[in-house]
Amino acid sequence: MRPLTTLAFALAVLVASAWAAATLLGAKAVSEGARAYRHRGLLGQVRRTHTDRPLVVWLGDSTIMANLEGGPYPDVVSRAIGADTPMESLVIATQGLTFYQTYFLMRDVLELQPALVVAVANVRSLHPSVAIDVRSDLASALHPRDLPAAMQLPFAEAGISLARLVLYQGLRCEAVERALYFFTGLRALARDTWWGRWVLLDPVLPAPLQRVVLAQTMGSRQDAVTAYWFRAFSFEVVPANPILRMMAATVRMASHAGVPVIVVGNPLPRGMLRDGGGYDEPRTARSYAVIRDAVHAAGGTFLDLHASLEDADFSDRWGHLGVTGVQRMTVILEPLVRAALASSR
Repeated sequence: MRPLTTLAFALAVLVASAWAAATLLGAKAVSEGARAYRHRGLLGQVRRTHTDRPLVVWLGDSTIMANLEGGPYPDVVSRAIGADTPMESLVIATQGLTFYQTYFLMRDVLELQPALVVAVANVRSLHPSVAIDVRSDLASALHPRDLPAAMQLPFAEAGISLARLVLYQGLRCEAVERALYFFTGLRALARDTWWGRWVLLDPVLPAPLQRVVLAQTMGSRQDAVTAYWFRAFSFEVVPANPILRMMAATVRMASHAGVPVIVVGNPLPRGMLRDGGGYDEPRTARSYAVIRDAVHAAGGTFLDLHASLEDADFSDRWGHLGVTGVQRMTVILEPLVRAALASSR
């Protein structure tokens, strides 16, 4: 067989294989790929229902997600105000959301013309190691006109080059986004097969050997989680912190658009941290003061709530609130949100 004929035959087989894979696994692969880019689901949340009412947008991580029967404090605050004042509340939150993703979302949020933006500053999400793990799922939400300003921001610390920011603009096209999901999902589906794991150099150990390895590593994993917990809450925030700089840029974007921003400095489970040897009050106070200065300089309002709750108000050591914690946060935030809405009329 001549070289050109061989090449044509190989290309034909490749195209046929790709077509067969897309036909047989298309929907499943796209669904699996979308799971890998879960933060992009937030783009669908940036919408409003009642354009005739003042809108409050809440941006944050799992600490303001619906993990209690009565809902998180943004819901409780909004219900209390909505009982006597027309308003709309929109909560945009997901686990591990940082101010990198919030910055990407902010321009779309501002196009909703909110009366107020309330953003959560979870101090453990400002740990420098978080910047290394930032997912760039939402980079396509960055508007082209914001690219020049983005050049001055610490995206390199998060492994996001200017070239990547530009390339991510392609995900604004639905066909490109779907193709990304498909090929990502196809790889994930292949990994779930025994042959795929070996081909992808991610082999599965035999079950008996898995149990042996798990038994040996479980203790070290728990130790690692505990060490991370102490480290995440006990470091000191400095002005050069990359995520703090993204926070300031996010607040500044809203302030330039004339939208007031309240940044909530999350309360800390101080007793739990103190018992574990991971809490230093002077250091924490200095960190919150640095955050306050950055937010104020960007035109926002900062609430230092790190010492506002007790351990009994938390549902776990990671800062998620229990029922009493939600109630106490509501008491603090409701009058501030009411005042912001009143001044926007």
